[in-house]
Amino acid sequence: MDLVIYGTRPQEIKAYPFSKYSQFTFLFVNQSKDLHQDLFKPDYACEEAELEGCIDELSPDRVIVFGDTRTGFRGALCAFERGIPVVHIEAGMRTFNLKAPFPEEGYRQMIDCISTYKYCSTPESANNCGGKYVGSTQVDTLFEFCGPITKGDYAVVTVHRKENLIRIPEIVEQIKEYKGKLRIFAHPNPTGQELKKYFECEDPMNYREFAKLIAGAELIMTDSGGLEENALALGKDCVVLREYSERTKLDTYKRGATHKIMEDLNGNNVV
Repeated sequence: MDLVIYGTRPQEIKAYPFSKYSQFTFLFVNQSKDLHQDLFKPDYACEEAELEGCIDELSPDRVIVFGDTRTGFRGALCAFERGIPVVHIEAGMRTFNLKAPFPEEGYRQMIDCISTYKYCSTPESANNCGGKYVGSTQVDTLFEFCGPITKGDYAVVTVHRKENLIRIPEIVEQIKEYKGKLRIFAHPNPTGQELKKYFECEDPMNYREFAKLIAGAELIMTDSGGLEENALALGKDCVVLREYSERTKLDTYKRGATHKIMEDLNGNNVV
């Protein structure tokens, strides 16, 4: 049994394409309690403190984790300690600065060190970790929900990273440079909530609708690596509101990553 572990909004988006295949069992770990998307129904759910016990009880053949979160790292570490092969999707992303993003840069480097399978979103990330370049599963999710790609008269703005809390005044000035309509979404964490002191903000939107919103935007302004990736996939201009990013404007994202991973996991090695 292949156990897919996820615990945040971005991980749920990346995991969604695998919910269409019967070989996977899904374990939702309640890391981001306020941002659950209900894109699909997990087979099991637990609190973070219960994760190791759930893995022991389920006794999977492989554990699949995504990206760079605390849930991903703890799931991977637990599997590694039990001799269970770890599958890391979105492996190899690097800023090579352990303080940015913090603590995510540390988590993803450590996950890569103990992973048996490493599937990467870009050729550069594959070179960073010795993994396989397949593309991004979140782009597969994006194109399922985004609808027509148009160019409206508004910018979509999100800010959430811990290290950006002290940079909010600088980021506010960057946001104000855009003269059109602003659709600013306030993450429930302190960094996101700080924006409410400067702008009228909206609560986070369900991803199905958010994908349509960004597909119609003129501009995206964000410190989210996932949203930066979505902007590149949609051909949108993007202002990166962070000092270090693991993505570049030259990156290309197309649908099809999920199929390549499935082929490889099942022994067909079509990657």
